[in-house]
Amino acid sequence: MAISSDAAIDYDGLMQANLFQVFSERDAEKRLLAIQELYAEDAVLNDPQASVRGSAAISEAVTTLLSSLPPDFKWLHVFIDPVTG
Repeated sequence: MAISSDAAIDYDGLMQANLFQVFSERDAEKRLLAIQELYAEDAVLNDPQASVRGSAAISEAVTTLLSSLPPDFKWLHVFIDPVTG
């Protein structure tokens, strides 16, 4: 995802896309496409077990994570109003 230096970055939208299109996507092909769109080519994912670099390796790490969770597990987005908390 190419972003010009003049464009405002939608951090919430980016985090939501990462959560739902990458970490909630059980279809490996769809997930890999999302990673390629959202992440830099040489992105690194660090977790307690290992560090991996690149889209395919990140997708494999997410596959491993998802395989450890119940098949119907879904990440949830909880909105916290920054004004009222």
